[in-house]
Amino acid sequence: MTEQTPTTPRNVIIVGSGPAGYTAAVYAARAGLEPL
Repeated sequence: MTEQTPTTPRNVIIVGSGPAGYTAAVYAARAGLEPL
């Protein structure tokens, strides 16, 4: 197995899903961050 490195650095990693994860992603994107 080969280790993959991301080509684009990320500022935020959101762990979780549902309404809270979605809301966190929306606010991070609005703040100019790049959520993963």
